[in-house]
Amino acid sequence: EFKGLPFKIENFAKQIQLKQNSYDIKIREVLSQVLNNSYKHVHKGQKLQQNLIDINKSNTFTITTGHQLNLFLGPAYFFYKIIHVIAICDRLVKEYPKYNFVPVFWMASEDHDYEEIKSTSIFGKKLTWETDQIGCVGDFCFDSQLQEIVKQFKALFQNSNKSDIYNLIDSYQGNTLSEATFNFLNALFGEKGLVVLDPNNKKLKRLSKNIFIKELTEMPLFKLVNKTNKKLIESGLKTQAFVREINLFFIENGTQRTRIIKEDNLYKVGEKKYTKKEILEIVENSPECFSPNVLLRPLYQELILPNLCYIGGEAENKYWMQLKSSFDANGIIYPILGKRKSILYLNKSIAKKINKIGLPLEAFFLNETQILEEFLLQNNSNINWEFVDASFSAYKEIISNAYKKLDTSLISSLNAEFKKITKSHEAIKKRINKENKNRYTVVKSNIQKVKSSFFPDDSFQERSLHFFNFCAEGDLQLLTLLNEKIEPFNESLLIVNE
Repeated sequence: EFKGLPFKIENFAKQIQLKQNSYDIKIREVLSQVLNNSYKHVHKGQKLQQNLIDINKSNTFTITTGHQLNLFLGPAYFFYKIIHVIAICDRLVKEYPKYNFVPVFWMASEDHDYEEIKSTSIFGKKLTWETDQIGCVGDFCFDSQLQEIVKQFKALFQNSNKSDIYNLIDSYQGNTLSEATFNFLNALFGEKGLVVLDPNNKKLKRLSKNIFIKELTEMPLFKLVNKTNKKLIESGLKTQAFVREINLFFIENGTQRTRIIKEDNLYKVGEKKYTKKEILEIVENSPECFSPNVLLRPLYQELILPNLCYIGGEAENKYWMQLKSSFDANGIIYPILGKRKSILYLNKSIAKKINKIGLPLEAFFLNETQILEEFLLQNNSNINWEFVDASFSAYKEIISNAYKKLDTSLISSLNAEFKKITKSHEAIKKRINKENKNRYTVVKSNIQKVKSSFFPDDSFQERSLHFFNFCAEGDLQLLTLLNEKIEPFNESLLIVNE
């Protein structure tokens, strides 16, 4: 009711037929034109060239992921999403050789949340691009402040043993943030055939004109999503995104992105107001002025792409679940939803500490106190001295009673022996407690270091650190390793050792 087919390789045969029967050949032609035009002056490897040719063929389908335009692509999971969709395509080609499968990255170039994309963290440093630009972040000018951040980012690798990343950073250039992101993605993943799509395009928007008109005049998304939200809540599930009466923004002056609000049969955009006739004329003549929000964007995406599957994070997939009925109502095929691959990188130092502590990897997802308790339990170090002392007292009492029955004159000598034994007992306790304390201090320190590696800044590693944080040598061997190790249809956590 809330999803399409499950994310299993055998379900792609049916998904291919569903998409093939519904995808408009005219849309494919426009998409092909737009993509080939965007790559006209860009270096293209053999695989990418072939994908750009294949995209215009009726037996070609896409596997898509997307993200905001974070600084230098942002946290590691941005990279993992792309590696995942590439791996899915490689696997599908083997399973369904009659078809072509193209990995696509959908740039969220129209997003206007600058605060979420302005920083990146690497090697313990936080680099932040400060700018007073507003509107769609993809249209932000590549200003002098960003050029300075690029220099700082590049300087982090100037003394690395390898120069791969140092040289690669030069590709992070362009007139706008969208251009820089496009070029950087192409430099990183172009050889693997990744196709990067900027949806902020007049020709593509024109294809979605009917969706925009319907959203402005009938507000179907508001009605359908609210019904679905109710069913989700009744099923014990949570809703992710807030649906509005009109789920479109208006892009003014080519940059500023303003929400459209309907008031008294007029359409309010900031301080301006439009009649129904006026706003529909704008849709007809300038569809690029309209920008779908988080809930309308998936319909726009699946209308223009010959897409079979979308790979997203947990939060993304939750808002997709709010949209199944809206897809059905618009006659757009709902994609297979896959959860992006989650990856944990262990450097040699952390792996050594984990091995020394001797606990299974999953134990380190507990809090520090629980991990320490687990360690003490497994190493029999958590001695219950209250029980030991009580047992020792009971032992002395049994022996004393036995002596009393034999010869009361022996009690004084027995007490003298007990005094010696008690002294030895206390010395043993003290020695064990001291050793435990020393060991406890070392283990506790190691646990803290492992936890800090897994959850820097109290957020899972892949959400906090830039991918290059794990490439301290300055090369991209980790990309090659992940391409080899990733199992695209295995949703369990992938552990990668240095």
